[in-house]
Amino acid sequence: MIFSPEAMLPGGSAESLFWVRNYGVAALSVACMAIWLWPSRDDYNALGIGLGYLMGFHTVLAVVLYLSGVQLVGAIIHTVLAVLFISLFFQRAKWCNASS
Repeated sequence: MIFSPEAMLPGGSAESLFWVRNYGVAALSVACMAIWLWPSRDDYNALGIGLGYLMGFHTVLAVVLYLSGVQLVGAIIHTVLAVLFISLFFQRAKWCNASS
């Protein structure tokens, strides 16, 4: 998606190819969040930052996709992920060592 967006959208418009490349970079960055947080997975504050980032990303992306109206499947997927991360954010005290 990042280096060869043409493979995802052969013959696509320049705007679509730009969207695919940017989405690839964002998806890679967000996917790295699990790796960055793994050593601190029991820390209430660190997990709050990570889950807050993830719920914010998926919420904003779901809204943008709904407003664009062209990728409703992606909007539904990101809405489900946003709800999941919002619920995990508020329930993180159940598995974290030191709740603040």
